[in-house]
Amino acid sequence: MAMTEKNKLAVIQPTAFTEINRIHRQALSAKRGSLVVTAATSGEGTSTFAHIMALRSADNGQKTLLVDLNMRDTHLSTSFNAERFAWRLSERQINEPLLDLVTEVTDVPNLFFMSAPRDDMSVQYLRDVTRANYFLTNLERHFDHIVIDTTPINAYNRYNVDPVLMAAAATRTVLVMLAGSTPREKVKKAREMLEDAGATIEGLLINDFKNPSLRDEMLKFAGSLERMSPDFAVWLKKKIMDAETL
Repeated sequence: MAMTEKNKLAVIQPTAFTEINRIHRQALSAKRGSLVVTAATSGEGTSTFAHIMALRSADNGQKTLLVDLNMRDTHLSTSFNAERFAWRLSERQINEPLLDLVTEVTDVPNLFFMSAPRDDMSVQYLRDVTRANYFLTNLERHFDHIVIDTTPINAYNRYNVDPVLMAAAATRTVLVMLAGSTPREKVKKAREMLEDAGATIEGLLINDFKNPSLRDEMLKFAGSLERMSPDFAVWLKKKIMDAETL
């Protein structure tokens, strides 16, 4: 992970799944508490990253809760084939346990899941930073790590939980950016909004999904040589595949 100057964002640039351990150490690791995953715009990969972070925590032995609050695209709830129902947060006492909203992921030890709420009243309830803090503090009594997938910051409307306020209530936040796609000014604006709200930004995750790796580019070049020199192309491809630094 490349660390910037003091008071600037830590930049996390995963190029392969082997990077996940390093990212996890920076964002969660032995720390307790909640992690909000958000982005400036939609399609950045927040749901995937939140899911991976939760899986890594569970694999490390931490009791982990993955929460779907991405109301714009409840991808995680669909992926887990989890039924969505009303949370009725506004009808509960502040310290009332919320474990009836939690489902154990039976095939993954230490992993639990909360599907996105169906009731608008719970969405409105969590649009207040104090109440969002109560919500997370309540859950932190029962789980080592809580990972929350949220709506993109620029997609906020009355039907969504405000990701900026949720980030302000959480222990830490990671901002996801899709390299080569997300305009830098939107990322800058999203970061400023998070900082102004008092969110603790742990880092910026640069998603290289749409960017070809150096290995891919070299293999593409080698393939272009097949018609002129097939034997050399085969030799070059083998060298590229065997190179540990690519």
